[in-house]
Parts: sequence; C-alpha cells; structure tokens
Amino acid sequence: PRGLFEPQLKSYFGQFGKVTRTRVSRSKKTGRSKGYGFVEFECDEVAKIVAETMNNYLIGERLIKCQVVPPEKVHEKLFVGSRLGFKKPKQPAVARYNKQHAEDDLKKVGTKLLSKESKLRKRLAAKGIDYDFPGFVSTVFCMFVTDSSLSRFISYFDHHFWSKYESIITLPPVKYNAKFLSICSKAERNSCVSCMVE
Repeated sequence: PRGLFEPQLKSYFGQFGKVTRTRVSRSKKTGRSKGYGFVEFECDEVAKIVAETMNNYLIGERLIKCQVVPPEKVHEKLFVGSRLGFKKPKQPAVARYNKQHAEDDLKKVGTKLLSKESKLRKRLAAKGIDYDFPGFVSTVFCMFVTDSSLSRFISYFDHHFWSKYESIITLPPVKYNAKFLSICSKAERNSCVSCMVE
C-alpha cells in the first residue's frame, strides 16, 4: 500500500516481536515501490505467527500476502544497505532518457557502436570463423544541420540522397540499435523537419 515503507513496516510489525531488518523492493528508474518487501524477525517463531496472522489482511484497500521464506532461499545480498535507508536516485533513468541529447552525445553512441562491431569482427577472425555480416553499414544515418544552434536530428534517410547537401553532416552509418534509434527519433520529434529540409 502507498505510504508503507521501511520505517512504517518496522514500527507496524514491531508489535509482534523484534524486527531486525526491513527492505522494500523499488524500481531503479523511479524509486517507487514494486509492491512487495521483506521483514526479518529475530525469532523464527514470530515470523511464522506474523505470516499466519497477516496473510490476506486488508491495509489501505490492499490485500496483504505474507509468507515465511526459508533461510536457504534468502539471497545473501537481500538486506544489503537496509540500515542506510532509501535515497531517491539523483538522476533516475527516466530523466536520463527524456533529456535533450546533443550532437556530441549521438556521435559518441555511433562511435561506440562501430567500435563494438570492429572488436567483434576481430574476435571472430582470431577464432578462425569466416563469417561476414552487414554490421552497421546500413542506410540508417543521423544527420545534423551545422548552421543550427540546436544541431537537432533531422531523420534517418538514404545517405546518397542527403550526401549532396553540404550543410548536413552525417554520423558513421549505424544499424538498428534500439537505444540509438530511440535517442534519434526523440530528437527528430523535437525538431522542425520541414524548415530544415528546405
């Protein structure tokens, strides 16, 4: 339920017996609860009583499901950092995804993709594997208007069509990488394609 975090769990379940550690599973992107957590009691008998008593208990219009987890099934790092308390991520993944990506960032992504492909080809050659694949040589390009202060992404079109325009520079050709294309398509949505193409 909303508002039921580590301090609240410790104080609530403390009425049954001594609570040693608590942990609420959270999303790394937003820091919000995933809807389940763990409470460790000093005594095994208390844990069993709590599981029986609190199972199917209604808290804040939510049905609580409780069960005892045997010690051998508890992950060794389950309660790591539980004493420190939760700190919201300074820059969650959502903010990183939604931020405006500059031309330099996109160049780095393109360079990294080509570097990975080059290393893969070398590894295959070293092992004696004769395997040829198109790799990142494709008709998908990132293009930027050099005279624009925004340097926004225009679109991914055929390189031969755009190469005649001197005002447009291209990144190294890249294939359909999900992260790269998501950055590019987002930048495309934020740019004025019609006036740039003219």
